[in-house]
Amino acid sequence: MMKYRKCSISAIAVSSVFLLAVSVIILAGPSAIPNNTNISTADSIDVKNKVDQLLKEIIDNGPVASSNPYDYLKDSKAFDELVAMGNPALEYMFDSFAKSHEDGLKEYIMASACAKIMGKYDEQKGIGIKSGREWFYKYGVFAKDADFHIIDADYELFKDTSGKPKLVLPAHTDMKNMEDVIANCILSINRRAYRMGEKAIEAHKIYRTEEKDGIINAYMLVSFRWFGFENNIFTSVSGGGGEPVRMQLKKSDNGEYEVLEYKRAMDGGIRAQSIREMFPQDLAEVVIKGDEKTYKELWDMQVKKAQKYLEEINRAGAPVISHVAKERADEKASKAIYLVTIMRREFPEWNGTREILVNAGGNPPGIKIRCLLETDCISASEGQYLVTLTKTWGIKINGSQPVSYWKYKVTGERVELIEEQDKDDMIRIIK
Repeated sequence: MMKYRKCSISAIAVSSVFLLAVSVIILAGPSAIPNNTNISTADSIDVKNKVDQLLKEIIDNGPVASSNPYDYLKDSKAFDELVAMGNPALEYMFDSFAKSHEDGLKEYIMASACAKIMGKYDEQKGIGIKSGREWFYKYGVFAKDADFHIIDADYELFKDTSGKPKLVLPAHTDMKNMEDVIANCILSINRRAYRMGEKAIEAHKIYRTEEKDGIINAYMLVSFRWFGFENNIFTSVSGGGGEPVRMQLKKSDNGEYEVLEYKRAMDGGIRAQSIREMFPQDLAEVVIKGDEKTYKELWDMQVKKAQKYLEEINRAGAPVISHVAKERADEKASKAIYLVTIMRREFPEWNGTREILVNAGGNPPGIKIRCLLETDCISASEGQYLVTLTKTWGIKINGSQPVSYWKYKVTGERVELIEEQDKDDMIRIIK
């Protein structure tokens, strides 16, 4: 009897949901349910038909003589109705952007409606740019992935040092060790200045220190690089090889060092002059001339630190080099890759792989998951390419490894999404 009772309750619940869904569709009109279409598909088709209808109405009823797309939106009841549809309309318009490469009046109207739904619309400036597709590349395409926070290996160590009006060193710094203070100061300051990779690594050579009136001047050459995996190689993805720096420190009575100034040499035509103003004369001329031996020493120091990190993450066999050769094929194929990856900028802009670390399970620290991103471009026919973006998550959920992919057909300037498998929701639900 207990078993029968559970089945009856389940049946009633399912029936109620089914009847509610059918009622919604019936109210939407009989045209919402084509033959052989299930209830959930019918809902999405109804949204598509409604959005397409409203977009057509906005364009058809717009001012014929005007070349300003904003004039089509003013006092348009159809535009207000489109915005009022909310997230269902937003998702359909995002898909429409992703499946084509058009950039006309319709795309501007869609971008405006999406911006309003997302709360990013300015009543004075509109979407802020003339191109609806450019707006999509800048804002809309990333909305779905906004809950994925790409982080680096040391995010937790340095999270409290960024965005502060005054330099803050990470808590693990040994403030009584000048070398440790200098190293963490270099990392803290430069982490914000370059495109992030997986691991920030610094190296520095102190040419000389001078102390006067309790102030220590350290004259040095600094190398800061972000390293990351590209094509399974741990390589420098951003940063610089050697920068003249003068750092001023003060040692307190308890033996701790305080950083008073971190001054870099200027670039370009005033580089030599700025170095002479920062450094003692004899050191200035050495640095201006260039010290290849020191540059190599700095690189070797960074390689050693990179190898230590690779051992810590069980990737000791990965090679460490300064630059990875990337297959970009012919010019047309490279352009096809560009047109696709501009919509998903985390993916490699070449035929190959890149790895990122993603925070999941809420605000950092959460769970740090490695993610392999692969771009593959092949020629389908004359002037046509197939570009496939594949995202492989380095975790198993209920014994299954999430793999997402998006396959695009690129013909000239036109980009069309022809196939996809999105398993990213498996990562989003991690708690």
